[in-house]
Amino acid sequence: MQTLLDKMLFELQLRTYAKTTQKHYISHMKRFLKACNKSPSNFTKEDIENFLHSMIINKNSYNYINISYNAIRFFWVFVLKKIGILIYHVLKSKKLSLIHFLKLKFS
Repeated sequence: MQTLLDKMLFELQLRTYAKTTQKHYISHMKRFLKACNKSPSNFTKEDIENFLHSMIINKNSYNYINISYNAIRFFWVFVLKKIGILIYHVLKSKKLSLIHFLKLKFS
């Protein structure tokens, strides 16, 4: 798994992400990898949703959850090279969630 984190760091640097963003993304991915406890090639949408849900239940801040979401999405797309999975973004309020859902559904 360390080589995948190295690849993630390489991809972040290639896209000129800020050093602090790189540090945060790697840290959040380490947490996700530890929580899932399985090979990244076997990750499913449910694994990601369960992880984000556990963060919500544990009352992590919106910003903290958002960083995890973006780190996992970056890892999924640029490191694992997987596309075609829909993971809803965690939003601050239920009202915004409905608006966001409608935009996604009807746009």
